[in-house]
Amino acid sequence: MHLKCLGFHKGNKNGVSVVAQQLFLSIFLLIALASCTKNLQIASTPELLDAEHRDSDVLEKAYQGVGGKQALSALEGLYIEDSRDRYLMGQGPEPGVGLFRGITSEAKVSYDLSNEDFRLEFVHANHYRIERNVTELIKDDAAYLMGWDDFYQEKPPGVNKPMKSDRLAVSLKTEKLLNPHLILKEVIADPSLVLTDSTEPTMFGARLTEDEVYPVSFSRDRASGKRVIITNEKWLDNWSSTKFFEESILEYEIDSTWLERWQRSTDSNAAEYERVVIKNDVYPISLIIDPISGHISQLNTVEYDVVLGDVPVEVFYFDWKQFGDLFFPTHIRMSVAGIPALEVTRSNIEVNKSF
Repeated sequence: MHLKCLGFHKGNKNGVSVVAQQLFLSIFLLIALASCTKNLQIASTPELLDAEHRDSDVLEKAYQGVGGKQALSALEGLYIEDSRDRYLMGQGPEPGVGLFRGITSEAKVSYDLSNEDFRLEFVHANHYRIERNVTELIKDDAAYLMGWDDFYQEKPPGVNKPMKSDRLAVSLKTEKLLNPHLILKEVIADPSLVLTDSTEPTMFGARLTEDEVYPVSFSRDRASGKRVIITNEKWLDNWSSTKFFEESILEYEIDSTWLERWQRSTDSNAAEYERVVIKNDVYPISLIIDPISGHISQLNTVEYDVVLGDVPVEVFYFDWKQFGDLFFPTHIRMSVAGIPALEVTRSNIEVNKSF
């Protein structure tokens, strides 16, 4: 056989052609790359396993914090009585400025988790302290509103109508955020919802300051329409001599640290706590777990606001108590865009109540 057929050429110093040298070099590089890839895989595998193991341990701690995975799996019905204060923006002298406690509510909430049915019975009182009864019924694939569903009470009561999709989405999401047990039950049904990436999702979006929050309106005088507010000295100096102040303010109190106290009361040192990150259609939900008690101290996510755009949503859980085989927070505060949005105080919880 002629040597040229094997890729060898006469005249090469070592009897090996340039082609053979290139072939040898290519094989060497392929072997080296394969070895590096294998080493990278071996090096990364323990880290991935450690992350999954760590997430599993924290998730198990969260289960124990609410009463255990078995008790949570057995949760099929829930009845809660609570009072709720809802805060809204837009009661100041400028558009989109000025926080107010728009609605206070007494609520009775029934959850039939096995059939995914909900019934929310509210007695709402607006800022004039006028009460109205509203029931939100979610059954099967339908949702209904019954009662006096009119904030300004200009329409007659006794209305029964289908619930719009945006209202339904808000109701379902609010109840889920108030009850992280529902999120954990979803994880039990589908463990793939847990994100094993150890990177914490970034909390981003608009955060309002005291310049947008003050004045904070708590009620209105029914006869005059004037409001009772708390504010800081800066806002008072700017507006106390204006026509708006004369015609709109009945009473005021200077409390320059009101917003700061709310924010400080929800500071749970989350950086020192453990967390579980769960998939969500809008943005991942982070459950912040107290490493000692296992109770969920905080929930973080991001939502979209039609005025502000993306906003951080933070829910803080306090005063966990045992009801039946499970533990529940009896005091909850929710912040949206860094300011108060909802405060809930629970008076009664019944586990697996028949409906």
